[in-house]
Amino acid sequence: MADSIEVRFRLLKFVGLTQTEARLYLALVRLGPSHYRSLIGETGISYGKIHSVLKKLVGKGFAKSVAERPKTFLAADPSKVLSEPLEVLSNSALQGMLEEYLKSYSMFSASERREER
Repeated sequence: MADSIEVRFRLLKFVGLTQTEARLYLALVRLGPSHYRSLIGETGISYGKIHSVLKKLVGKGFAKSVAERPKTFLAADPSKVLSEPLEVLSNSALQGMLEEYLKSYSMFSASERREER
């Protein structure tokens, strides 16, 4: 659903991600643990840029490296990385959008959540 994707992008930008960071984060959420090649194929972001954007996502806590060969990344659980913004939002419309976004990513399996601990 296009509206749902737009809501996700707006919320991720609201919490401080660039458009490219948001696109890559959403791809990581969709794909699960991924290496450069699969992320490049999914997003169309060049190798040189994907490397720097992943580094920024890791630095912001939105992703982590889970394997070295091949270098593999995992998205942070949306409910964890967005819980603080949810707490401080005073605008009920934005809070409702964020809650909708978090519900749409309830697909994180229990095993992926355990990996993040």
